[in-house]
Amino acid sequence: MVQYSMSAYNRNSTARHAAEILISGSTEQIKGVKSTIQPFSSVRRMFCLFVTFDMLFMGILWILYLNTSGIGDLKKAFDCQVNHFTIKTSMFDVVLLTAGRVICLLLAYALIRSNHWFTVAFTTSVTCIFLVMKIVYYFGSSKSLKHECTPDSDAQVMEYIIFLSCFVSAWIEVWILDLKVLPKERKWKEGNSRILHSATQNERTALLHPELNQDSIPDQPFYSPIDSPRGSDDESGGYGSYRSRIDDFQSLPNSQRGSSINLASSAEDQAYLQKAKEAHIQIQSILSETEGWKTERKKNNIQVTSRYFKGITGKVYKLEATINASVQEIFNVLWNGIDDTVKWNTTVIECRLLHSITSSADIVYSVAAEGAGGVISSRDFVSVRSYEIDGNVYCCASKSVDYSQLKPVKKYVR
Repeated sequence: MVQYSMSAYNRNSTARHAAEILISGSTEQIKGVKSTIQPFSSVRRMFCLFVTFDMLFMGILWILYLNTSGIGDLKKAFDCQVNHFTIKTSMFDVVLLTAGRVICLLLAYALIRSNHWFTVAFTTSVTCIFLVMKIVYYFGSSKSLKHECTPDSDAQVMEYIIFLSCFVSAWIEVWILDLKVLPKERKWKEGNSRILHSATQNERTALLHPELNQDSIPDQPFYSPIDSPRGSDDESGGYGSYRSRIDDFQSLPNSQRGSSINLASSAEDQAYLQKAKEAHIQIQSILSETEGWKTERKKNNIQVTSRYFKGITGKVYKLEATINASVQEIFNVLWNGIDDTVKWNTTVIECRLLHSITSSADIVYSVAAEGAGGVISSRDFVSVRSYEIDGNVYCCASKSVDYSQLKPVKKYVR
């Protein structure tokens, strides 16, 4: 997935303005998006484990009931409950009810992987109706005529526990599926469909349909590097003279540098720097729009706003906050302290520098933590990032790129 991120800071004694924008843009490979489809989520797995636990728990309660029934040893009690079953004296039908409910739920939500609540509603309704009828008939009938398979009155405590456990477990299964599993999976699928939709709009869309991005790119002057000395095309100058010209260029003020693409040592680095430049242009076009932002959340001095833009699928979010630190300190944490990101950003589990292109551009690798309780799996990103300083504003931008020296990791979605 192509990812843009931006941070802009006011260069005063305190950073009065901090903006963080995350743009889910067009993906470069639809194949990578399709690999994000997760048919069996962690919340559904938790539901299936609880259903299995329900069956095992009921089996243990029934065995304990046999030991306390007073009928005899475990073998004789089992024979009376199963082979000489009667609805007035046996609790084996409650165990069968639980087993039938568990089998139906596992078939529907583990094997078939249904996304509808009908099955759990049906099993819970049948369980409640059967338990009501069983309790009325079991405790309402006279047990004055006792025989060898009639349990003692001391076993009533275990009978109450079995009835309550069966009833409560059935409703817990409804709660987990209807309020946890289905809503989270639905939300994950909606997000994944937006990603898949954006994958069909690749970078050629802007070229084939320039009117889509006509309003999103501001009119900005473009600069070229300073002219090379006369006769610099002569190869006799060697690598040393080329290196000195780079140093002279980097010593210029930022406003006079213009594009730094020519500083790259290879065609691949030039492509990376072009990607970074595109990210800066996209961010500047977003920040230039001051109208139409909708407040999503506001607390103390922190405000989150959102807005839709042409050519961008989904919302663009902007964070504004006041931080009690100098802009240099914040910049050092975000840029120079890339390896320490995991210490303060809980949404990232790994972050490191891969390749330094220029003094203001490099390639980094990061891994995002799981989201939505494991519904969204961890994803890793290889991004080119760069920064620009314009007056009192620091602007850091990054964009996902393909990096041949780092192959995709199987346990992460890239």
